[in-house]
Amino acid sequence: MYVLTCEYNEYHQYGHYLEAVFENNPTLNELSMFLYAKPLEDLTDEMILLITHIKRGGGRINIEHKWYHLRKIESGEKYKH
Repeated sequence: MYVLTCEYNEYHQYGHYLEAVFENNPTLNELSMFLYAKPLEDLTDEMILLITHIKRGGGRINIEHKWYHLRKIESGEKYKH
């Protein structure tokens, strides 16, 4: 399964926040629908770049306020961030 978490660049940072769990590696369109509630073809280039980055594992790109991580974990495995 794949776990999608996010982090925020704020004064009080508490680590990774759980966003979603996917049974299989999510497609670009699944990530698009989850993050923006729009199909991939309706996204801007900037949105598509973010989703593509998340699909590769995510992480911080520049100094954005919110960033995502996508990690694969096995059933019963303890999640480590």
